Amino acid sequence: MGERRQHGPAESLERTLERGWSAFDEGDLDDALGLALTALRRHPDQPDALLLRGACRVERGEPGEALADLDRAAAAAAQAELRFFRGLALYDLARTDEARGELEQALRLEPEWCDAHYELARVLDHLGDTPGARRHYRRAHELHPDGHPLPLEMDDAEFDRLVKEALQELPEQVRGHLRDVPVVVEAAPRDEMLQGSEPPLPPDLLGLFVGRSLLEKSHADLPSLPPTIYVFRRNLLRACRSREELAEQVRITVQHEVGHMIGADEQQLDEWGLA
Repeated sequence: MGERRQHGPAESLERTLERGWSAFDEGDLDDALGLALTALRRHPDQPDALLLRGACRVERGEPGEALADLDRAAAAAAQAELRFFRGLALYDLARTDEARGELEQALRLEPEWCDAHYELARVLDHLGDTPGARRHYRRAHELHPDGHPLPLEMDDAEFDRLVKEALQELPEQVRGHLRDVPVVVEAAPRDEMLQGSEPPLPPDLLGLFVGRSLLEKSHADLPSLPPTIYVFRRNLLRACRSREELAEQVRITVQHEVGHMIGADEQQLDEWGLA
């Protein structure tokens, strides 16, 4: 007969969750999620295990599933962390007013939490509260300078020049398609733009093409609103660390959205220099 395997005592819930949060903090989401699931198999409604799984789902881009976990955890989980991750999930679902409320609550409970200051700044930036966003960006930077650099600042005219330069770099046959397609620079995407999809588009979009691609059009099409390319200034400024990086990212964003407008496949984009 084979040798019987001996199993030691099961790891305590506290230790499983401790290892899960350590993995989460190190960016190992697969390990963190696996440990959350291990805890939930033994304790299906344990609030701190639901909180960990919800946090992992936020980071994995699954805000709807994350919010369901966080709502189940609401009765007993650590309240500052719960508010923080609910704020992130709501923000990703384009429910920005609710996200602001949750992050403000997190900061009332943990006033010196640099990540909460930074995430609240992102929400306020999206909502157009520039003074409030700057205040929280500065506080996040003061608390953790390396982790939360201040967003770039640039006047509207200079940013518009970067967009125009990116358009001028497009091949002539591509620029011809843009004569009837406006390229609009906006501070941030409006909530109605984001909520027009299911699931909603993320508020941190750098650019967006709205309308039917050229390949989808036909002479039988009924008149409709014209296609439009949007470039979102504040999101791009926050995503970049230098003016050189910003110029490159604006170029990439414009080309990407033009590719959507054309409806080209990867081979065509490569041939036109847009891949």
